[in-house]
Amino acid sequence: MAGTPRSIRLAGGGAAVVAALLVSRVYAGDVAPQAASHVYLGPTILVTKDGMGFALEFGGETPGGLLLKGSLGAAGGGQTLLYATASGGFVFSRDDLAPYVAAGLGVMGYGDYEFAEPQYKLWRSGFVFTPEVGLILFHRGRLGRLTASVQGMVPLAMTLERGDFVRDKQLDASPWILLALKLSI
Repeated sequence: MAGTPRSIRLAGGGAAVVAALLVSRVYAGDVAPQAASHVYLGPTILVTKDGMGFALEFGGETPGGLLLKGSLGAAGGGQTLLYATASGGFVFSRDDLAPYVAAGLGVMGYGDYEFAEPQYKLWRSGFVFTPEVGLILFHRGRLGRLTASVQGMVPLAMTLERGDFVRDKQLDASPWILLALKLSI
């Protein structure tokens, strides 16, 4: 792996850990199924390294605990962040307090995007790996579930766009950490 970029190695390692956890839980046979599938839509409050934002998350959970979800979000502050992700994971409990793990892929863009004056634009965008761990509160309920999670956005393939007046500026490609609080309806 000498020539492999660090972000791809991190993404591969994270995917392997998530897959191992999922397989171990599926074959353990100790997860009691819930009565029916659950589909949800939830507004989400985000906290990032540069400020706060909002997202809309949609998804579903099967009786066996398989979790599939997607998210569209935006955050502001020092840098603007826009993203769309799709991921899958597993819920480890049928109780009211249920931990889960998920991972997926998405697209994101961040930086200073200037629509009116593109010569000042400094924008990085591309594909990301999205690991996530969280806790679902009131999991047995159909409405009013509350989810708290930590989500990562690990850049895989990013491009940098610079306007004419910011040619000497840089924009790092380090991973982003998002703290999220979602109310499901």
